[in-house]
Amino acid sequence: MISLRKTCFAVASAFALTMAVEAAPAAAQVDSHGHEMCNPITNITPQNPIHSLNGNLVLQQSSYPCPVAEAPAPAPAPAPAAPQTYTVYFDFDRSNIRADAEPVLRQALEAAQAGNQNFALTGHTDTVGSAEYNMGLSLRRAESVQNWLEQRGVPANATSVAGRGFSEPAVPTGPQVREQRNRRVEIILQ
Repeated sequence: MISLRKTCFAVASAFALTMAVEAAPAAAQVDSHGHEMCNPITNITPQNPIHSLNGNLVLQQSSYPCPVAEAPAPAPAPAPAAPQTYTVYFDFDRSNIRADAEPVLRQALEAAQAGNQNFALTGHTDTVGSAEYNMGLSLRRAESVQNWLEQRGVPANATSVAGRGFSEPAVPTGPQVREQRNRRVEIILQ
């Protein structure tokens, strides 16, 4: 009879523990050293604790420290933004700013003012004429854009100017070929 009584008590205790597991409010289960403990066999976790009749948390022998959630890896640094590029075109053998260049130059100016950036101005030509002449013409085109920017408040030290002549065509052509897309200044905001 004693054996039967112990068995009934054990079954009743197991039933009560099961009910307590399902009905228990979320609370951290802490051992005597202040560590959260988990038990995978009876599903005892800090979110699903078992309380004794006197309200204390019950720790099973197979309880172990709960896994500590690792801090998420820091997000990778954002890639540097691609530089903004604008292109203005020039008439054959000219370095003056055309009317159709004004809107493009204004966009570049507004973008630079919003981000307090510097301008890299690189002039280019088509392949008509000598390399020496075209190098000078490409530089004059870049300086023309620099002057336009300075007249609108951009300090000279916020611009760099370079000429490439016909060495870096936008559209590859043979020698002595007029090509509008090669007669340009590329404006790069840095």
